[in-house]
Amino acid sequence: VETREVPRVVGRELVQARAVLERAGFQVAETRVRSAADFDQVLDQDPNPREEAEVGSTVVLEVSGGPGTVLVPTVRNLPQAQAIEELEERGLRANVDRLSSEEIREGLAMRTVPGAGTEVERGERIQLFISSGPELVAVPAVIGLSGDSAETQISGVGLVPAVQEAESEQPEGEVIAQDPGAGAELRLGSTVTITVSTGIEQVVVPDVVGIGAGDAEAELRAEGLAPVQRESEVTDPAQDGQVIDQRPAA
Repeated sequence: VETREVPRVVGRELVQARAVLERAGFQVAETRVRSAADFDQVLDQDPNPREEAEVGSTVVLEVSGGPGTVLVPTVRNLPQAQAIEELEERGLRANVDRLSSEEIREGLAMRTVPGAGTEVERGERIQLFISSGPELVAVPAVIGLSGDSAETQISGVGLVPAVQEAESEQPEGEVIAQDPGAGAELRLGSTVTITVSTGIEQVVVPDVVGIGAGDAEAELRAEGLAPVQRESEVTDPAQDGQVIDQRPAA
């Protein structure tokens, strides 16, 4: 039976010790013990270093499980993968949840529960919160509502209404346009502009019967109206060039 001297691996990290022993032709088994030594450090081995052992036999390593408790590390603003790695290096396991944040970029760690600096048992599960970026809300559909109702709906989802007015054939006070449109996703506190109808301004039609066509046109235009002329034959020469009727009436 071929035998070989067992290499010394006491004091090495488990990964290195395993590699050394396997290269030498031995199998490796491990037992964990609590210790002030660093986590994964080999504390003892059986067979002892430099003893002859059969090639292919098993070397049992006594490995430090570290102290029974560890402190939760600070992971704020670390990328998710790095935050998980920080926790795992201390023997902790991460449960990942996502929360919206106005301050921390998407994909970066926000905090842990228990919080940083808390003493916990090694192997405990830690809640790790990762930022999903700013909270987005959908713009409500407000065209056709009254201006007051539209403002209430926009404010109700965390957006800020801005009102402008425009003349329109729609009833006065009705929302005739919005920007951005319904369904667009915006950050909380963003502005949504609504356009409210002022209706169409109405004027009293002046009485232009009996005055000259040119004066009649000028008077109508001054009121914001658009005169259209039609000529008719008259029997009284004094009416030539004067307005003899109007539609709508004065």
